[in-house]
Amino acid sequence: MLKKLIAAVIILTGALLCSCAPNSTSSMKIIAPRIGKADCFVILHQGKCMLIDTGESDDYNEISSILLSEGVTHIDVMLITHFDKDHVGSAADLLNKYGAGKIYVNDRKKNSEEYQAFAEASGSMDKTVVTEDTEFDFGDIRVQIFAPDAEKYSEDDQNNASLVTRLTMLGRSYLFTGDVLDERIASLLAEDKIAVSDFLKIPHHGSWSEEVSRLIDAASPRVALVTCSQKNPPDQELLDRLKEMGIKTLVTSDGNVILTQNGKDLMY
Repeated sequence: MLKKLIAAVIILTGALLCSCAPNSTSSMKIIAPRIGKADCFVILHQGKCMLIDTGESDDYNEISSILLSEGVTHIDVMLITHFDKDHVGSAADLLNKYGAGKIYVNDRKKNSEEYQAFAEASGSMDKTVVTEDTEFDFGDIRVQIFAPDAEKYSEDDQNNASLVTRLTMLGRSYLFTGDVLDERIASLLAEDKIAVSDFLKIPHHGSWSEEVSRLIDAASPRVALVTCSQKNPPDQELLDRLKEMGIKTLVTSDGNVILTQNGKDLMY
């Protein structure tokens, strides 16, 4: 009888501990490497890896060293916002080393060495050309990809056709804007696709315009990130506006930027 009572207490205690313990899987790390005026975001969650953009071709060693230091042996999702060399540059080398379970791209092919290398390396891999808004789950993260909404933009079609990506986990949201410019920003705002976000990747390496100001107002982020270099810093008007709004501003010219979310807590 005593043994049964002790066993029952142990089982009950274990159940209470399990029900009260935090969900260790509900964590995410985002790393933006210091690679100058180029984009790459390493997103780590539940032992899996997603990449949003891959910097320039010369950035491969830096990106790969981060993946190796984090124990990454395979890229689960690779998303290329557009095919300019500072976004797709290292994709081929990364795919050749790590492979990819799924690849997302826009529909604007480009006549460049970097694009051709990517096309050859991605070959028979599972690739989706995003022509309409797309959603999927990456563990506990909800991923939304906003597709280009025009067959051709009048202003810099490659940049404006960037895939815009929103990640959401436990009420925290992260908006990655590629290199969208005024024409696309105006369209995203008109379509109510810019919701309040905890994190905003400032588009096009910190270029300033009135539309960018409207984007920041709509997203109202807690923290903003600019991918830039000491040689190519963000526009001062942008920095002034972010400071005026009380938004924490991070720049990759200062070094690797790391954000972590544990449960609902966001740290940077």
